[in-house]
Amino acid sequence: MEIAMKKILVSTLLLGFGVNIFAQSVNENIQNTIKEMSGIDTKVLSVNNFESVSGMAIATIDVGSEIIPIFASTDGKSVWAIGQFYQFSSQKDSDMMVRKVAEIEEKNKGFKSGKIDEMLKTLPKDGFVNIDAKIKTNKLLTIVTDPDCPYCRNELNNLEKHLEETNVRVVFASVHDQKAFVKAKLILDETKKLKPTDRDKIVAVFKKYYRDISLTDEQMRANTTVVETTTRTIFSSGLIRGVPYIHEGTR
Repeated sequence: MEIAMKKILVSTLLLGFGVNIFAQSVNENIQNTIKEMSGIDTKVLSVNNFESVSGMAIATIDVGSEIIPIFASTDGKSVWAIGQFYQFSSQKDSDMMVRKVAEIEEKNKGFKSGKIDEMLKTLPKDGFVNIDAKIKTNKLLTIVTDPDCPYCRNELNNLEKHLEETNVRVVFASVHDQKAFVKAKLILDETKKLKPTDRDKIVAVFKKYYRDISLTDEQMRANTTVVETTTRTIFSSGLIRGVPYIHEGTR
């Protein structure tokens, strides 16, 4: 009786080990397939087979800047993007698809936020303009902006409202010509002379440059290295693709 029980236990363990090897090979196949297609290194987080579509699965992959869902063959050797429309004959498969996409959207909120926090820590400290809220709080809005971006100028109108209840940190990622880089540097230089509690004065500096104005030849010769560094780091991360961009966090 004892020997029979041992045989069952060993068989169960071997079966489980075999499943793990198979799952691992599928994950590796998906990663290798994507690598061959795009040159991107990915990590497979999960693979779920559909019941109503033979040989097809939904895989969740980490591409570095975010988590995304893709369709994959059950052997992992074929992958394709998930389109805007999909329908399955099995309600169970439809429910799984909806659930997976919702899970990924929720994960991406925290995933991307954490990645952005890490990226912001690598930026030069003299590339930020820090403004204290009117109340004591640890809430922090980081605003990524460009003085010559019309949408950023509209967002600037909300700055005083933001400061009613949250601290604000402004960093520049210019998408326009050299004039925008120079304006950003002039704002950095002028606000360095102020304290984070000098809210009205700092806002006035922003309003001074967030409009169409002429710059002198001397101003245009300003060293914009810090703005160039922040711009390059922010956009090369793949986490932020345009301005204005507002990131919520804490001090």
